[in-house]
Amino acid sequence: MTTALRTVGTLSGAPNLIVMLPGAAMAPEAMFDAGFSQAIAHRGLPLDLLAVDIGGLGLDAVHTWDALQNSVLTPARERGARVWLGGISLGGLVAMAHLAARPGVADGLCLLAPYPGSRPSVNVVEPTCKTPSCACGAGCSARRPRCRCSSATAPRTALPTASSVWPSASPSRRATPWPEVTTGPRGCRCGNVSSMPVTSRPDMPTRWTPSPLLSASAAVHGAALLGTLAVPAAWPWTAGALVANHALLAGAGLWPSSHLLGPNLTRLPEAAAQRREIALTIDDGPDPEVTPRVLDLLDACNVKASFFCIGRIAQQHPALCRAIVQRGHRVENHGFAHSNAFSLFGPGAMRRDIARAQALLADITGEAPRFFRATAGLRNPFLDPVLHGLGLQLATWTRRAFDTRTSDPERVLQRLTRHLGAGDIVLMHDGHAARTPGGEPVILAVLPRLLQTINERQLQPVTLSQALPS
Repeated sequence: MTTALRTVGTLSGAPNLIVMLPGAAMAPEAMFDAGFSQAIAHRGLPLDLLAVDIGGLGLDAVHTWDALQNSVLTPARERGARVWLGGISLGGLVAMAHLAARPGVADGLCLLAPYPGSRPSVNVVEPTCKTPSCACGAGCSARRPRCRCSSATAPRTALPTASSVWPSASPSRRATPWPEVTTGPRGCRCGNVSSMPVTSRPDMPTRWTPSPLLSASAAVHGAALLGTLAVPAAWPWTAGALVANHALLAGAGLWPSSHLLGPNLTRLPEAAAQRREIALTIDDGPDPEVTPRVLDLLDACNVKASFFCIGRIAQQHPALCRAIVQRGHRVENHGFAHSNAFSLFGPGAMRRDIARAQALLADITGEAPRFFRATAGLRNPFLDPVLHGLGLQLATWTRRAFDTRTSDPERVLQRLTRHLGAGDIVLMHDGHAARTPGGEPVILAVLPRLLQTINERQLQPVTLSQALPS
């Protein structure tokens, strides 16, 4: 099988080569247009920059990586050049996976946030430019802002002009950040690039601590093993204890609002409740028919919401995801496949599904999701350590409407508004929405009256990120 390798850039034989993977929703031409090549040039380093198209490729595209290694990486290293493999968003994740699977094919990594597991870097490029006057090069517009307005009066260079040495890794093997560089007009700072050795990884959250139930479960398993070894005849009792333990774990996973398997945001913090804030969360989109109308209804009332988007659907409608963010809302992570068997996934499959959605949504919107919600809220003990490793927080709900199964708007509205109060997290669906007898998506029939009730009760709708600032 032969895979075509599409690249942008020129090779001049410089002693350093950066091979960048722009991400699934960003073509290599767009990376050059956005000014990344100019930022590299500002360093005064003798190097070549090559961008490789990975659009639509998964982490297991072995043939593509073989072509990349054979046609680009190996020849460059054979002529004595230092080779740096890196990427933006999903491209960074793919680059890390590639180097982990093929040690020694490159001298290091060059990553441009956002990418999963690097919350500090993501914060650097979180778009805060709200006016067209601040633009990062030709490819960075109000539609895909990746810059921050600044009073800078001159471009910033990362290294002395005469330097030809790449920044080395620090002794702690953590990322050595490049200082900010200007990739567009003066007064606009873009991104933050980091250089790190192959053996390092992005800064991660603190060590994961299991919940008391998971710690007790591990103790039960250990005691059962030791007991069986010490008294083989007691195996029916130890087997019974393990069955009971697994039944308890399964029950906790089938209870969406449970905290037994780890932290779970079911209500807003008390400080948010004191401000009479509530959070509207909308799942399973984006839907090209329903989501734009939901956005119009929210805009009419100046209300912001959090949209938990499915990765594979977002991949089909990236412009709609960007519209959600442009209109002041947040896009959060609802997994890539939205599989009904998600709660049966092992840790590897679970991490791949969530990380794929995380990278894709960050790449599309320019904002990395902070929160994750499992399919139907169902999970297993593997989810908490996976989310911790990805820097995500589990969020479920206080009130749900079952609006994917109930076609009666009155019943749905009653479920949502009964005892609705400050601090609540409300769940509705723009994707997979049930239809009224007249064929209208239930959310469109319910949302105007729900917003009216919220206003009457003097509640303030906010996004989850607004209620829980990082």
